[in-house]
Amino acid sequence: MFGAYRTLLACLVLFFHLVRVPLIGQYAVHAFFVLSGFLMTLVMQQTYGYNAKGRLAFALNRALRLYPSYFAVLAIAALAIALLGSATSTGFRSVMDLPGTAAAWAQNMSMVYASQFPDDTRPRLSPATWALTIELLYYALICLGISRNRTITWIWFGLSLAYHAWVQVEGLGNAYAYSHIASGSLPFAVGALLFHYRDRVPTHALNPHALAVAGTLAVVALAAAALIGEWLIGPLVLPMAFYGNIALSAAFVGILAAAVGGRQHDRHIDRRVGDFSYHIYLLHWPVGLVVYTQLFGLASPARSITSLAAALATLAMCMAISLLLTRLIDQPVERWRRALRPAVGAVPQEAAMP
Repeated sequence: MFGAYRTLLACLVLFFHLVRVPLIGQYAVHAFFVLSGFLMTLVMQQTYGYNAKGRLAFALNRALRLYPSYFAVLAIAALAIALLGSATSTGFRSVMDLPGTAAAWAQNMSMVYASQFPDDTRPRLSPATWALTIELLYYALICLGISRNRTITWIWFGLSLAYHAWVQVEGLGNAYAYSHIASGSLPFAVGALLFHYRDRVPTHALNPHALAVAGTLAVVALAAAALIGEWLIGPLVLPMAFYGNIALSAAFVGILAAAVGGRQHDRHIDRRVGDFSYHIYLLHWPVGLVVYTQLFGLASPARSITSLAAALATLAMCMAISLLLTRLIDQPVERWRRALRPAVGAVPQEAAMP
């Protein structure tokens, strides 16, 4: 039920980066975090459990979901940079270059960037992976039990809220609210709380595909309203919209989770559409490098019609490569992932994140 929603959010990130559409990528990333907080809490509660065996199975399953196709993306990115040259790649995206040390390679291979601001780490073969450092941290904390029950989750939420209040009171700026390692704590905690109170959301038969489109358009509309509000009212509107997006994302995750019914064929399509999400997120910078510089003659992304056409071509190429990665890597690996589950239960399909 979350497949189309995840892929549409990944598309927002692509257009945020490659057409310079303001805010929507940041909002989409935190919407991903809300969804991850919900789903990772769900699978720990309902599938794996909090004993040693369950935690190990969860960790192995996450690794098998994230890393095999990621290594293929790294190879694609490294090849593109090697062929086009560092001057071209860093001109396109300043952090996109071949690592020059063993430590830099280790960070790129692991997706764990050793910085309180992982998006400042250089070089990154797939620049968008900085957010996966934050994802991996909160996956680990959820596995350890930070959302094990309502009381612990409320404490986590309170601490997260206190951090963001401190950021705003001290005027520390967008980096501390969006890309600091602690910034993802609030949307993850909101998603985890949503799991614990999911029974409060009434079930319904609304079309999940229509809901996914509506949720994505709501993010775009909120970003547009924030920009207009900043122009008309002042900068106070931006943090209000930033945190409003977390609440809005939680609302749509809750509504999507409560959707019932639908044909098996529709659910199958939703899962297949969701397969594009992770690959689009990882691939859009390295594929964009080739498309923009070699096919459209653009040195870097811009807010223009030509850049929009290049972004659409990049999206199409990302989807084509995604089909190959799904067939050649993800589907075979899925058999290994299923082998981890029988002893601890059946995992919901929606947990195939990010």
